[in-house]
Amino acid sequence: MPRSVSFSLLVLLLHLVVSPSNGLNVLEIRELKEKKNSPLRANYLDYIWKQQQWIDSLANGMTLDEKIGQLFVASIHANQNEAEVEQLIQKYYLGGMLLAKNSPSKQVQVINTYQKKSRIPLLIGVNSQMGLAEAVDSVLAFPKLLTTKAIHNEELIIQTGFEVARQCRRLGVHFNLGLHDTQLDNSFNNWYAKGMFEKGVLHVLQNYESMEADNLIGISFLNHVIKQGVAQKYEKADILKLFENHDVIITKNVVEGIEQIKKAVAEGKISERQIENKLHNALKAKFATGLFANKFMKLENLVKELNTAETKAINEKLYEQAITLVKNESKIIPFMDLEKLSFASISIGAGEDNDFQRFLSKYAPFENYAITDKNAFDNPQLYNLLCEKVQNKKVVIVGIHNIVSASAKKFIQNLQANEQIEVVVAVFGEPFLLQDYEEVDNLICAYENNSLTQMLLPQLLFGAVSTQAKLPIDVSEKLPKGTGHFVPSLKRLRYTSVPESVGVNSGLLSRIDTIAKMMIDMKAAPGCQVLVARKGTVLFSKNYGYFTYENKQAVNDNTIYDLASLTKIVATMQAIMYLHEKGKISIQDKAEKHLPELKDTNKGDLVLRDILIHQAGLVQQEPFWWKTMLKKEYKQNYLRTVKSDSFNVQISDNLFALSSIQDSIWQWTKNLALRKQKTANGYGYLYSDIGFYILKQIAEKHLQQPINQFVENQFYKPLGLSTMTYLPLQKFPKERIAPTEEDNHFRKGIVQGHVHDPDAALAGGVAGHAGVFSNANDLAILAQMHLQNGFYGGKKYYEENTIPFFTEKRQFEANRRGLGWDKPIRGFGGPSSGYCSPLTYGHTGFTGTCVWIDPKYDLVFIFLTNKSYPHAHNRKLNNENIRNKMHNTIYQAMEVQDSYVVLEKQGRVD
Repeated sequence: MPRSVSFSLLVLLLHLVVSPSNGLNVLEIRELKEKKNSPLRANYLDYIWKQQQWIDSLANGMTLDEKIGQLFVASIHANQNEAEVEQLIQKYYLGGMLLAKNSPSKQVQVINTYQKKSRIPLLIGVNSQMGLAEAVDSVLAFPKLLTTKAIHNEELIIQTGFEVARQCRRLGVHFNLGLHDTQLDNSFNNWYAKGMFEKGVLHVLQNYESMEADNLIGISFLNHVIKQGVAQKYEKADILKLFENHDVIITKNVVEGIEQIKKAVAEGKISERQIENKLHNALKAKFATGLFANKFMKLENLVKELNTAETKAINEKLYEQAITLVKNESKIIPFMDLEKLSFASISIGAGEDNDFQRFLSKYAPFENYAITDKNAFDNPQLYNLLCEKVQNKKVVIVGIHNIVSASAKKFIQNLQANEQIEVVVAVFGEPFLLQDYEEVDNLICAYENNSLTQMLLPQLLFGAVSTQAKLPIDVSEKLPKGTGHFVPSLKRLRYTSVPESVGVNSGLLSRIDTIAKMMIDMKAAPGCQVLVARKGTVLFSKNYGYFTYENKQAVNDNTIYDLASLTKIVATMQAIMYLHEKGKISIQDKAEKHLPELKDTNKGDLVLRDILIHQAGLVQQEPFWWKTMLKKEYKQNYLRTVKSDSFNVQISDNLFALSSIQDSIWQWTKNLALRKQKTANGYGYLYSDIGFYILKQIAEKHLQQPINQFVENQFYKPLGLSTMTYLPLQKFPKERIAPTEEDNHFRKGIVQGHVHDPDAALAGGVAGHAGVFSNANDLAILAQMHLQNGFYGGKKYYEENTIPFFTEKRQFEANRRGLGWDKPIRGFGGPSSGYCSPLTYGHTGFTGTCVWIDPKYDLVFIFLTNKSYPHAHNRKLNNENIRNKMHNTIYQAMEVQDSYVVLEKQGRVD
């Protein structure tokens, strides 16, 4: 008796499947049938006519043996004897094949070989639950079925069906047998099958995991709208009943099955009319899957075309949308008000350098502890030490990486007992692991433990993504099927491994690697961080090179760079925009209105707008630090190499300035002469740091606190910035900070951790024009807040119109500057890409840094480096336009063709 499976290919198929020639979908075809006057009716009728014509061309003249053979699909194993299959095709007129797992190229070769031998196109199938990875190797594996069943996103599941159908069609596959678990929600089955079916591939569901040797399994479609299949078991004696209820039989024993049907026809148990009806339905299915047009597949670029960027993007989205917030008793997820929280994380069962903790640290400062041994908590010393380490944290996140550990469970229970700590348990594994932690107040499940789930789960915790996933099964009485909480988006930066998901070509973007290598090879800079974000998503974040040319310490995510003049926009301009919004200052104000001490100086009449756009006539003929030197020696009334009460302003490791040095700097500023080239139209543009000395004084007077304290409390801490700061050595070891110069003139040694700008250093490291340090990720967060017009992480930092007021346009035709912000030049060769839109704004820094924000393309570009090391006069980065080349590459990867000039001429500036 054949070990068989059958499925019904109903007449209703013609109402379901997209016509390859006219692109009609299911609903359109139904509409055409119901509405006689539909403008698409002619296309529908043409489809029906072509279908019938093709069927008639094959069926007319068929013998009974041929008709019966067409109703059988052979289950073929990987090493099936080719002569045996050829005999089935040519002698028994086989209708199709169910293929065992093989490589893509082997599958296509097998399909092409047998299609060539068959006069009537073969219906080809595979057996795979989710995607094609179980049927074809070298194909990206989608999440497990149980994982995807947690998803409650119809559009995504249908889209997944589309993608799997595309892969099937590329292989030459026309149907897929997938497992149907009756314990799981039927919605997923319906959406997935709909997606596949509308792209011309049949998805048949089984409610069994394997076929028993003495049973026949039949599969039938229940209805034409949802395209859901169910499986039925038959005793081996019921083959005639099986054949009576279904159209096509899948079996390993084709010859035996055919002989039984032929015998039944001869005995009158099955009529020839029944055979013809089933044949008609089977041929309709073949037509619907496109076999009338092409039955051969090409081998060229096969694996690449099976694993496209779209495939990877869907895979990532599936994992993201499956993550389930099972419990949120504390109402703490997603995390808000980060300035009020302190975090620690403990990963149990993951390596020390795991992605889970790496991505947690992108959202807030974390103390991370990785426990590789699940039984480590049996050690009382470690147990107590870890409890002590985290006891003062407000939030402790524990990652359970696909392990079961009684001691870990006890440790978490102990943490939960501390009312001062909010415990969040994140399970990376099967949902049954949740049973051990069902008493925890905050519980989240990622279902699988891999690099994607470890990257994505932190994004859910911090509200970078929104999900509505629910448990797909009953875990326990307290955690029944359907448990899950909606997680809203707080519009924090998210992260992706697939740039194409936000419209950027990863292949073209990889040219940045080449540019970075060229930069390092020519010694334009020893290393750098490059980050690109689009549509609120970090799509590219890489580290290149080393701290120095000695190649001893590699640049990584945690490397902190001196931002140099980016300080103007990440610190001083934050204060100025804040004060302007609060009505404390106006850009039309004169400087003396806010600083009366300037009234009797040449600075009193300077207008804030002119200061902001660098055309107030300010100029610095010589740096202030020169005033503290006599030839190559320090003036002892200003500088000492030993700290004391009178000399306590630290400039470098072994250099200290007079405690009242700020007064001297401000007096020197007031005494500076203005430019002499003033015309009737003003001074014209000339970049100068001096204006930001004045702006800092104004800001601190109104804020009644140092600017470093203001920006930290108002912006950096609430945004979750873990590295952006003035005076980094007060928070971080020197080894995390890239050096900026071997200064043989002023600091007389390597500058590392102290601000590079000598005048900012003279001011104690806190200045309006320089002094802030950061990594690329923190700078990206601040930039994204600006791109979102002041909103980030569920909090409004500025009113919606404040940032555009300062950044959107040039103030004067002959001056490219915005208010405090730099803007692109018209054309190429400037500080930014020539493809920037006119709305773009940002800044550059002397150490080689830059940030550019383009609202039109929803784009952030960040480049951090220490090109000034070892020598500040190194101009190679600028001369070779390294930053500009990278920026151009990003726009090219977005397929932007119109430059700034073209957009402006056409009036397309927003």
